[in-house]
Amino acid sequence: FGPIHWHTLDGRAVVVATGEAGVGQVLETHYPAGAHGSKRSGASFVTKLPPLQEYYLTYRIRFSDGFPFTRGGKLPGLSSSGSEFTGGRLPPKTGGWSARYMWRRGGYLELYLYHPNMKGPTGDRISLDFRCVPSTWYTLTQRIKVNDPGEANGSIQVWVDRKSRLDLDGLHLRGNNVGLIDSFLFSTFFGGGTKSWAPESACSIQFDHFAISESRPNFERAQVQE
Repeated sequence: FGPIHWHTLDGRAVVVATGEAGVGQVLETHYPAGAHGSKRSGASFVTKLPPLQEYYLTYRIRFSDGFPFTRGGKLPGLSSSGSEFTGGRLPPKTGGWSARYMWRRGGYLELYLYHPNMKGPTGDRISLDFRCVPSTWYTLTQRIKVNDPGEANGSIQVWVDRKSRLDLDGLHLRGNNVGLIDSFLFSTFFGGGTKSWAPESACSIQFDHFAISESRPNFERAQVQE
């Protein structure tokens, strides 16, 4: 991942060998029973990117066998200003955003978006109309193109297993001095801010094939492992 700007790992993020043909090593994050929030569950870090108006982020993900989805949790995405616009810290009207994912009850996926015009105090939740099941690999791809200063012409697209699941436009994400895409926000944990989000049993998620690019990835090469 190159230089890490900051991290909260605490032994809950490890590289493991799966022993599976065509998979090899993966990054595995761990979520202790009864734990929620970024300090006690999962792992977080920020990798800085050269600031640009457009990026694609792709990675593969697999929830462990019997994964207890509970009320939900966070998954990585692109952002401006690292993790500044998360955790109830609202972006100013002048610009700033983060575009993580969430899993919800039953494994349903959402885009979890902080932006200057968000409707509530903790981000907008936008359904991807897709349900993950444990022990299965999925490929998530997001394209972020921030707006030109003074215009509401930003856009976000999401694909799951190369199929379009979200296409938003008319977004105001960037101002004159803040809002270019400058960070990969690896952020994954159960929560939510109360214990009702915590899993009753320990579990894990595996990540693989991270790619951040300025142009559309070749989806034909992003094969899903059955």
